[in-house]
Amino acid sequence: MESNIINTSNQNATLEPTNTNPKYRFINALRPFSLPVAAITCTLGISVGWQVHGATPISATLVLLAGLLLQAGVNLINDHADLKNPTSANRLTAHDIENITLNYRLGWICFSVCAIIGLYLTYQTSIFLLVLAIIGGLGALFYTTEPIHYKRRGLGVILVFLLMGVLMVYGAWFAVTGEHSLQAVWISLPVSFFTSALLLSNELRDYASDQKEGLKTLTVRWGIAKAKKLYLVLIMGGFVAMALLITDQQLWVVSLIFVPPLILAVIAIRTLVSNTDLTSLPPMTGRLYLVFGISEIIFLYL
Repeated sequence: MESNIINTSNQNATLEPTNTNPKYRFINALRPFSLPVAAITCTLGISVGWQVHGATPISATLVLLAGLLLQAGVNLINDHADLKNPTSANRLTAHDIENITLNYRLGWICFSVCAIIGLYLTYQTSIFLLVLAIIGGLGALFYTTEPIHYKRRGLGVILVFLLMGVLMVYGAWFAVTGEHSLQAVWISLPVSFFTSALLLSNELRDYASDQKEGLKTLTVRWGIAKAKKLYLVLIMGGFVAMALLITDQQLWVVSLIFVPPLILAVIAIRTLVSNTDLTSLPPMTGRLYLVFGISEIIFLYL
């Protein structure tokens, strides 16, 4: 659900008053490199449901589309908070405000289409899916929206584990099966750790600017040193959670599948430890997330 995920543009560049901050252009506001978060979590839930109970191609496609629209909507409305932040608002040009407003409206269009799909899938399953959709929608909306704005309360890393990890996987499972299962919860845990790590990588990158703007993320509250340790814990937690799902019979095969994400994890950790400039950490973590997620999906079909 992290709407700042894999946004590699320089958000802190000094601009002339007549310029438009590239951060607010549609393609940058969309954060296309963050869409794999929704794609991976939804595909995991669909894959488990497909194996256990089967799923129609239509329902699977709609679930994936709804997840992508939800992520896109979150990304597009994210910058609207800059209009109400005195520090950032003073630096906005007229073009910036126009772009932010347009993106905000497009974000709500994404939410509206997602809601229509959700209502259809609820009709096909049960009211429980609507409850999950409402929880997920509110969580997405209040990530950077007042009065909750849980990002500035330091709750982003924690809540994204549940909302964009466990809830997304379980919601996708339930949407294609209409049944409850603990298996979907267990399957969601490894990738949920990486979802939180991905958001934390953005907080680590933006530590200085968030401090300057008074945005009290978890990293700002804890300090850069403790946040780096948490990043390590989350990465290790993802691999440990995955290891607990593996049986002895699968060990030799799975060890090969997870070599690529393990290599990427080592590279990301080395960057975290050895570099003071963490600009490259979010894209590295994003690639790690994507490769790990694909590896877990392959694991489900073995």
